[in-house]
Amino acid sequence: MTSRQRWTVLTFCCFSGLASNFFSDIVSSLSRRLQGSSLACSLPCNQSLRAIKAPDRCYQFSNIQYNSLTTGITYASGITAVIAALLIGHYGQRSLLWTSSFFLFCGSLVFVGGSYSDTTAEAYALLLIGRLIYGAGNGIRTTVCAHRIDHFWKHNLPAHTLYIFASRLGSALSFLIAGEVLDSLGMSKTIWIAVGISMASVVTSCIQAMVDENEHLDDIYQDESKWETSKRKASDFIVKVGAVYWFFAATYLLVFCIITTLTGNGAGLLASLAGFSEKNAIWVIGTVYYFSLVIPLVNFLVYLTGRRDYWMTAGTLVIMTGLIAYLSSMAVQAYLLTILIGLGFVLFDPTASNSMSLVAPPGTRGFATGLLKFLRYTGTGTVALIVGGVLDQERYSMMDSVAWKHMIIFFLVLAVVAVVTSLGMVWANYYSRDRLLSVPEEQRKKRPWEVGQDVEELQDSGESNWLIQSFSSRGVPMGYDSINGFSRTEQR
Repeated sequence: MTSRQRWTVLTFCCFSGLASNFFSDIVSSLSRRLQGSSLACSLPCNQSLRAIKAPDRCYQFSNIQYNSLTTGITYASGITAVIAALLIGHYGQRSLLWTSSFFLFCGSLVFVGGSYSDTTAEAYALLLIGRLIYGAGNGIRTTVCAHRIDHFWKHNLPAHTLYIFASRLGSALSFLIAGEVLDSLGMSKTIWIAVGISMASVVTSCIQAMVDENEHLDDIYQDESKWETSKRKASDFIVKVGAVYWFFAATYLLVFCIITTLTGNGAGLLASLAGFSEKNAIWVIGTVYYFSLVIPLVNFLVYLTGRRDYWMTAGTLVIMTGLIAYLSSMAVQAYLLTILIGLGFVLFDPTASNSMSLVAPPGTRGFATGLLKFLRYTGTGTVALIVGGVLDQERYSMMDSVAWKHMIIFFLVLAVVAVVTSLGMVWANYYSRDRLLSVPEEQRKKRPWEVGQDVEELQDSGESNWLIQSFSSRGVPMGYDSINGFSRTEQR
């Protein structure tokens, strides 16, 4: 593939990441209108004397119904992400991109159609179905893009940084734009902005499918059936996985559970506890993602220093500090909450995203990263559903403010557990043979066969054929590490 084609794939994947996050997070900005608690549901949307509009179309979703919209898109994304990771080696990325484009197109239209419904029940059904369909396409597309970027830009940290940056920028723009236009346009037209961006990404995905070569990357096991390949990947993963991976997975899951659920319910939280207007609440909670602008700086520092486990642990500590600070003073500390959580997330997110392939057992990178995405998506969806159910139940027996405080305490407990698991990751990495999370990027590039490349990477680069055979063989492994499972370096 030519350099121009590789850059085209990277550019389209970055735009896909931006569009997916913009569409996914648009619901967070609409929370008060979906739940009927916004002033715009009963008062004119435009206070200008020259043009007074009728109240916006709103619904009466319960907390569990509203949070189930998050659960729907994350569950669907998690399931299809694993399926796509298992199938891409047999079918290639082209057929998967066409499939995801179909789901994204249909899901977007069904979702925006739900915002024109006359009843809450009808709106809920269509919005949820739209999110499920969109989530199915999103899981496939994110897996394909991550796979192709890893394939074409293995050791190019700026390329990976750009993809992560574009995805988080989509979330930031979703809060920023929705907060600005929601009062003037209303809920349905605001959703159309997200749909328009999503449709543009569908077009770029179709172009990417035509530009990107339809390669089979499971050449080592090309004679296997799809079922045999899936069983082999799962079996290899179970045998080779070590403690570093599981501590990393637990921390990764907990951090995204906190961030996704907090930002999803943040507008209601700030309006109820801190007295923010709907517009200001959307903007302030979006601060969590505004810090994405410094993702390139964070990745540059990680590139120079290594110590990925330390950076991720620092991120979890900052997130925990923000939640503690907010509990001490609800009104004054609202800005401090979002700033600290945003800072902690920007330390954790790009570092963790670029470390997935390092913690994956040798020869199972696709399956291992697919499992991480599955755990993240289904975990966040489950936590969102739990939070919605608890908020609904507690509102019948106590004041709104108490229910929101209990939600923050729940997030604080998750943050404390995340700090503990991240410290476990530091410990496991320190006692592992390769210390993959500690090695600076420059050193890893100079000594790829000792730091631990995956089978696909070594095969594509043509380096160390004897090492490929050792990884690919079904015989005696190269070495065993009680902390990190099977080692990626030969015991000399």
